[in-house]
Parts: sequence; structure tokens; C-alpha cells
Amino acid sequence: MSGQADPIGTPDDAVDAIAAIQALIAGARNTQLIYVTAKLGLADVLHEGPRNADDIAAELGVNAPVLRRLLRGLVNRGIVTEERAGTFSLTALGQYLRADVPGALRDHAIRSGEMQYPAWGSLLYAVETGQSAFEHAHGTDVFGYLAANPAANNLFNEGMAVRAESIVDEIVAAYDFSPFARIVDVGGGVGVLLSRILEAHSASTGILYDTAAVMQKASAYLARRALSGRVEVIAGDFFAAVPRGDLLVLEAILHDWDNERAALILRQCRKALEPNGRILIIEDILPDKVDGCMPLIEIDLLMLVCLNGQERTLAEYEELLVREGFRLESVSETGSSYKLLVASAAPK
Repeated sequence: MSGQADPIGTPDDAVDAIAAIQALIAGARNTQLIYVTAKLGLADVLHEGPRNADDIAAELGVNAPVLRRLLRGLVNRGIVTEERAGTFSLTALGQYLRADVPGALRDHAIRSGEMQYPAWGSLLYAVETGQSAFEHAHGTDVFGYLAANPAANNLFNEGMAVRAESIVDEIVAAYDFSPFARIVDVGGGVGVLLSRILEAHSASTGILYDTAAVMQKASAYLARRALSGRVEVIAGDFFAAVPRGDLLVLEAILHDWDNERAALILRQCRKALEPNGRILIIEDILPDKVDGCMPLIEIDLLMLVCLNGQERTLAEYEELLVREGFRLESVSETGSSYKLLVASAAPK
């Protein structure tokens, strides 16, 4: 006998471990229960006070006995409480599934249930083949899916704009944009970041470059901020070309794509960069080694499943940049999780 401890541990340890694994296995139930809750608008129905399950079912036009069972499942998850038999009320946690609460996650729950959940079911396919789990599940990539589903596309774009608003001030404060006369926001959505840059630097002008699908909303957003005269809105494909500029900004763009597609975007940026210009890459950076539970690892897995993209280490970003003719000049922090990678064209 080696004298080493049994790797399984004590019986109590085994019970705890089995329970923990069972809870992880059951995660799909949570996704679907919360998705259905969000899709039906249950939290909005319940937020004014306790309601009888039969009354809620009649209002929503759903099956009453099944809805009651769903609500009991939500009790188990702390989303609602059952005040008396068949009568339910919303908890403080459940409030964040309402449509009108700041920071609410209703839209996120709907995206998770409709877009992401089927793709996770194709994770084995992605691991075995290296191909897109999302395309395997949906028959198209995520951008094709959004183009074919206007409601999902609106939710996605609104979510991206909210995320951009949450971190834009930290980015603008962390970098000196003043030396650049013409700033191109590559894949810039409705223009949240570009608008804040130009508001802080009155001598600069900008180009907002994204797909035709978001251009109308982008023009309206920029008009509301009185920036229409300083921003040229251009629809296009950054795999084919990028408008010329002194500073090219890519905020959370490269992580959407695998190395070949990310390199192609950088290649087009290299062609578009004016002499003495810079490229500013704004991304999360993976550590070289996972240490404990890291939220960015979950984002990396989401990129794998939904976009066939990836988060990268600093060395991996530098390798991409060098491959496409850039020299990494600096890496700096922001007040958010994002890092700022500044690169220039390497001498030929």
C-alpha cells in the first residue's frame, strides 16, 4: 500500500462532490426556466403584488396547470415565493427579470434561451471539429441569424449599446485621442465610443464604420448628440476594406473571430492606416494561466460556442499584430476590465 489518501476522499466528501456535480449538470434547467419567465414577461405581471397562477395564465394565454408548476420551479430558485397555495409574488432577485428595472437581465435571458442555448448543445461538435457550434445548431452564423431575426437583432444591438455606455468613460479617460485628426471606429455600432471621443476632443473628426443593418440607428444616435457634422457614417465589411484614418479603433472586435479572420481584419487596417497613424485595440486580455474562477474564461467559452471567436493572451495579440505588419507599442489599463493595446505600422 502506498499510504496515500484515497483521492475520492471521505464518504461525506463524496456526497458533497456528487451534489455539486449534479447542480452543475442541472444548469440547463435554470437557463430554460429563466428564459421562459423572461419571454412571457412573468416578472412584469407579478411586480405589483401577489397573483394567482390561474389569473396569470389567463392574462398570458398559457396553460394554467403547467404555469403553476413553472412558478414552483422558480420558487426553488429564489425568483418568486408562494404566499399561499397557488398565489405567487416576485422576490428581490426576480425584480431583475422585469423589463423596466435598471440593470435588468430580461433581454439577456431571452438571448440566452433562444440564441445561445441551442448552440451550447453543439459544443461537442465544436470540440471534435473546430467548427462553429452556433452554425451547426442554427444553420447560419450569429450575424446571419441576427439579420434574419429583427427582434433578436434589436435586442443584440441594444445590449451592445448598453455595454458600451457602461465602459466608455473609462476608455476615453485612459487614452489621449487629441493627436489624431481623423478617427475611424471600426465596427463601432451606433457610435457610443466615437461620440464620447469627439465630444472630448473638438478638433477631431470621425468615421463610424459598421454594417448597413445598424447605420440608420447610428445616424439617429449621432444626430441626438449633435455630431452628425463631424462624423461620416459608412456601411461596409471590415474583412474587405477599412476607411483610411489616423487612428483606427477596434473595441471588442477581434475577440469575435478566430485567428484567420482576426488577422484579415488587421490586414485591412494596416492598408488603411495613414503614415504615423496608430491602431487602438480595446479588449480583455487572458492571463497565461487560469488561477481560480475567472469570469473571462466564461466569456471565452461563449465566444467559442456562439461566434467561433476567442479571448487571447497578450502574447497571442502581439503575435497577430506582428504577423500583419504592426509593432505593439504599449499596453495600458482602463477603469474597466478592458486593456488598451496601441500599435503602429512596422517598417517594411
